Amino acid sequence: MNQEELQAFLSEKLPDCSIRVSSPDGYHFEAEVVGERFEGMNRVKRQQTVYAVVSHLLADNTVHALSLKVRTPGEL
Repeated sequence: MNQEELQAFLSEKLPDCSIRVSSPDGYHFEAEVVGERFEGMNRVKRQQTVYAVVSHLLADNTVHALSLKVRTPGEL
């Protein structure tokens, strides 16, 4: 899976969020996910919410590594 495919996948699964994915090497991905849905959630719960969407991709090694920054619009 490349960066564009991962961004499209996340955008489909989290349509109410703004998502930006980057990858310095094509194997390690960084995603910034911004959405109002994360209001009132602590940092761990926010990341768990996003990881739940991609857990199968990590488990089967479609995505090797994913680093997340999960924020609300007010935190930008």
